[in-house]
Amino acid sequence: MKAIFNYLKELSKSNLKKFNQICDIILKVFTDNINEERLILPLINSINYLVSSGLLNQIEEAKLDPILQLTWNRIKFSRNVKKKLAGLQLFSSCLRYKGRFSFLSTKMNLLF
Repeated sequence: MKAIFNYLKELSKSNLKKFNQICDIILKVFTDNINEERLILPLINSINYLVSSGLLNQIEEAKLDPILQLTWNRIKFSRNVKKKLAGLQLFSSCLRYKGRFSFLSTKMNLLF
């Protein structure tokens, strides 16, 4: 993950178009594979790492909406504490984005 992060960090400075294309691919992989039980936790943790590092600050906020909705739908009835904590960390990382707090504040109260 660190190698991808370093590559994307350099790419965001040099070639913004290619950076956006790669971010779109990463988000598509997330949305396509969120229903795979064995991949949920690594996917949420990977997106959280990119969001919390500030690397995804340059992408449109609208691209994070489906990620948050899918994550919420997968963890809200889960009894797996690791999944819930990973989702909570992702939601907490997204609080820095404008317009996210109203969605997250209502959902986080229902999480536990």
